[in-house]
Amino acid sequence: MDILKKAEKVACVDVGGKRITTTVYVDDAARIRLLAAQNAKSGEVVNASSATNVTFHEMWENMVTALNLPLKHLSTEDAIASLGPFLTKFISVENRATGAKARDVLGWKPSGLSILEEIRLVSLQR
Repeated sequence: MDILKKAEKVACVDVGGKRITTTVYVDDAARIRLLAAQNAKSGEVVNASSATNVTFHEMWENMVTALNLPLKHLSTEDAIASLGPFLTKFISVENRATGAKARDVLGWKPSGLSILEEIRLVSLQR
């Protein structure tokens, strides 16, 4: 959030705005790692996903509101130039990993804030 405030804008990639992404609260991610270390079979893969219904555009809009900054739309080319190819690709593709296996196999119960709540709360602390 500090980086956005210094930039005096929230930059978004037009192609990625409506894409849905997977999110997880940091404490929930830490708990699943501990559960996996203690209970998962060797080589077993589980996803730490508490929500799969948030769009990048919703996150950007929440940042705009929270920080009282304008939303700056970037073309893919401009995004690659300013954000780099990896981050541009990440926010331009659909990412919906389920956390069902973690809940079913490891008994993981995510209980943290949603990403949108976290954005709002972090901005209030600034």
